[in-house]
Amino acid sequence: MVTCSGRGATVLLRPAGRPMTGIRVASRGVDSVGGAVYATGVATTPADLENLGLPAIDQVGFVVRSIEEAKRSYGALFGPWSEFDGSVGGATYRGEVADVELAILVGHSGELEIEFIEWRSGKSPHSEFIEAGREGMHHLRYRVDDVDTWIEKLSGSGYRPIWYKRMSPEIAFAYLEREGDPLLIEFLQLP
Repeated sequence: MVTCSGRGATVLLRPAGRPMTGIRVASRGVDSVGGAVYATGVATTPADLENLGLPAIDQVGFVVRSIEEAKRSYGALFGPWSEFDGSVGGATYRGEVADVELAILVGHSGELEIEFIEWRSGKSPHSEFIEAGREGMHHLRYRVDDVDTWIEKLSGSGYRPIWYKRMSPEIAFAYLEREGDPLLIEFLQLP
């Protein structure tokens, strides 16, 4: 769960396998309720990111251990759901070609797409996230005209691509990370 207000952010971090029940948000510092840990404070945006002209975020992605649990937990908030096989073959992940098996669950909050991803096998940012014992908010997605142009634009702000695939001249995606920032950025290019 992330709540943003201006430049501040409240982020819920929870241990893997723990349900999100009885939660509350701390206003400052660190708080915990029912085994969930809340880190809060002011997150700043580097000046070089503010003027890039990024389009609006069109998706918030969560990595979960079970999309069945996500359906039960969040159906009232984001359903109805679309569920599909999101497996990707032959993507470049951290400099190596890798395949990954993913199950995808997509819902909405207004126009904003809410994606839940269950990693099943293979290598990707999702496997790394789960294997590190994490579960929760993972990435923000931006629809762009040219993935490669945006990778170059964000490189000056410390972002580098860690997962990339071009399926055709018109279709590509990339996940980018920045040192010290747990939230990834996804760029998606579609016709």
